[in-house]
Amino acid sequence: IASVLDNCKKSKSDFFLVFTGSGEPTVNWHGLQRTMQKAKGLCKSEGINIHSIMSTNGFYGITKRKYICENFSMVSLSLDGPQEFHDENRYTPAGKGSFSTVFETAKYFFRENFPFGIRATISQKGVGGMLNTFEFFQENFPGITVAFEPLIPMGRGFDHPEFIPNATDFVNGYCEILNKHGKNNIAYSGVSFKKLRNTFCGPVAGPQFNVEIDGLV
Repeated sequence: IASVLDNCKKSKSDFFLVFTGSGEPTVNWHGLQRTMQKAKGLCKSEGINIHSIMSTNGFYGITKRKYICENFSMVSLSLDGPQEFHDENRYTPAGKGSFSTVFETAKYFFRENFPFGIRATISQKGVGGMLNTFEFFQENFPGITVAFEPLIPMGRGFDHPEFIPNATDFVNGYCEILNKHGKNNIAYSGVSFKKLRNTFCGPVAGPQFNVEIDGLV
């Protein structure tokens, strides 16, 4: 934090505190709060604006929801669609779906007018319902930006390649949304089919570009 702050002072830039990747940031709740307090305190003392951003799964209750609204600039919330799609992708260690809790988090953010975007991971089961998923989000959270991303061969995607959506089906589903609703409130978080990426999550990262395995940018 001190090193980044020093760079901000030299370049006369704002301070960006981004929690992304390597698991859910709110699991280490004490560490997250401590980091936030330290960064905000130092930025305030130096008169530097701070922007706090996080990619999160939203699987928590009112205490964390309230803290996030009061301390973060925006978040990218992982919500993969209606319950049947989300619960297949994201379940607890006990094997229960997480949809009801995450959906309540999204509703809380929306009611509080807190800036957030939705990141929907699409599996083979959900690829045929991308249009319905987009319309589900717009019905419940009008105007919210949705970033779609195909499930990639990591974690369960590596152990179960049948979960990986067909690339053509994914593109067709994305284009179906564009053809019906235009490009407002929809984003493509990243090309993940046989490609290397320099960012983890579109709503909280940039610039965006992709490098194919053969070196084509």
